[in-house]
Amino acid sequence: MIIKSPMPGASAAQLQLNETELATSTDRQPRTLTHRWSDPLVVISAGFLIYAACFIFRTSGEIEGVRYFSLFDDDMISMTYARNLAHGYGLVWIPGGPRIEGYTNLLWVCFMALFHFMPIPVAKISLCIQVSGCVFLLLNLWCTREIARTLWPESKRAATVAVLLTAFYYPLDNWALHGTEVSILTSISSAAVLAALRFEAPRARNALAAILGLSTLVRPDTAGFAFLLLATILALSAGKRWRQVISIGAVVGLLLIAQTLFRIAYYGDILPNTYYLKLAGYPLIPRIARGLFVAIVFLLPLLPLMLLMFFRRVRRDAPRAVALLAIPLAGQLLYSIYVGGDAWEWWGGCNRYKAVVMPLFMILVARAIDVTFLNRRGRAGAIGFAAVTAGALLLIKAQNLREFLMLAPPPQTAENVEMIEQGLLVSRVTDLDATIGLIWAGTIPYFSRRDGIDFLGKTDPKVAHQQSHIRPKFFWWLEFWPGHNKWDYAYSIGERAPDVVMQLWSPDPATLALLVSRYEQVRLDGFTWYLRRDSTHINHEALKMEIAQSVDRTRITRFVINERR
Repeated sequence: MIIKSPMPGASAAQLQLNETELATSTDRQPRTLTHRWSDPLVVISAGFLIYAACFIFRTSGEIEGVRYFSLFDDDMISMTYARNLAHGYGLVWIPGGPRIEGYTNLLWVCFMALFHFMPIPVAKISLCIQVSGCVFLLLNLWCTREIARTLWPESKRAATVAVLLTAFYYPLDNWALHGTEVSILTSISSAAVLAALRFEAPRARNALAAILGLSTLVRPDTAGFAFLLLATILALSAGKRWRQVISIGAVVGLLLIAQTLFRIAYYGDILPNTYYLKLAGYPLIPRIARGLFVAIVFLLPLLPLMLLMFFRRVRRDAPRAVALLAIPLAGQLLYSIYVGGDAWEWWGGCNRYKAVVMPLFMILVARAIDVTFLNRRGRAGAIGFAAVTAGALLLIKAQNLREFLMLAPPPQTAENVEMIEQGLLVSRVTDLDATIGLIWAGTIPYFSRRDGIDFLGKTDPKVAHQQSHIRPKFFWWLEFWPGHNKWDYAYSIGERAPDVVMQLWSPDPATLALLVSRYEQVRLDGFTWYLRRDSTHINHEALKMEIAQSVDRTRITRFVINERR
């Protein structure tokens, strides 16, 4: 490259222009292969891919010589809807049965349906969803880096640490790699914040409208995040951007209205069945008390990092921009408190509602670490920076360090494998018209291809609309378990009469008496089931063969689940 010398007498503006051209021409030089592979984002992404591959493999299990993959049980319910959609039955739980919206992730169900159009073995189709989750998390890593770079362009270390903390945040990886919509919602949340930071550009505003509108199609309750982010933009712009903000809000509102009209027309209800199941029929104050309790448990291990952010004055560092990270974080935490948290807090302390915005927290933590060692040079500064970063990595995994280090399997791996085994087993001893009553309403019906009667009501509107079971004692609010507080065995077993009862949740003596009067107890390979005596959909010859070949073993999942532990 030839560098032109400035002409004698050239003005300061011309000199500055020449310097700009030089910088631009230098930036346009093609990056070498070595430079690309030394990019921290590439290195961290490569490490994440290796970790994700190991994680996904550890969630699988080998059954009769075939390796099976399965998603989180709730998402296996979505998989059944996706399969029925792909096979032309529509968005239904049971082909030809009543239309019930037993999912809250419409676009994710449609995405799952795409894979059911392909000739993928049933044992491997869940793997495709898990790999997709990995891809969405990689996209989120790029968004995380760009947010940090946009906020603090002079700080490469902050961007690198933010990507590192996000890539190996176990609860987020766990939810995403178990096939939930957390993966795409996390990418959407980060992309929305990035577009908000660049709101002055027309393309960014268009992108923000599309991203926020898309999020409501994935889950309608993301509307809270969308409108809170838009309100933050409006507040920070002192009303100067109200037209653009209102137009984006209108797009989000129209998509919400369109989805609601579809729900009314298709399912005959204004809200999803899961709304009635989880939020209706339980006192508000105890629900919020439980949500507050699990929020405190979640925040306690992160307290040192929050104090670091406070004392290192990150709140004063570009406060208008930082607000776009802090306010959505607070909003999701408050939403989690309002709904009473999740049923799976013990999966690592960070539930699905909070996990989608945790990359924003990681960015703030990374900036705090960077500011702490901003003026500390030499070996001591480097060692201190590395030590604090390592400490942050440990703190964010304080509740699941053994699982992260793969000293223990991912949550419910063994249970998932047992559910697949039960699904395959019940398919061999019943015909296609058999109905099965159960608690794990996703995995078993999907792999057995039998119609499932969900005793906890996620796919049963009559159960979902009932009052919750409440035990009157001092800590009764702690017993609120979203989606697991309603059941009616007199209806689900007495009236619907499943051919096979595979699981129960806190049965009372009347329920057990009903089973004894109408059902016969059998034990197959360690699973205890009840078979309806007058059922015409049970293959008794196949049943005898299975009983003869079965091995009595100890199973993790029992017939009676959750005897008020």
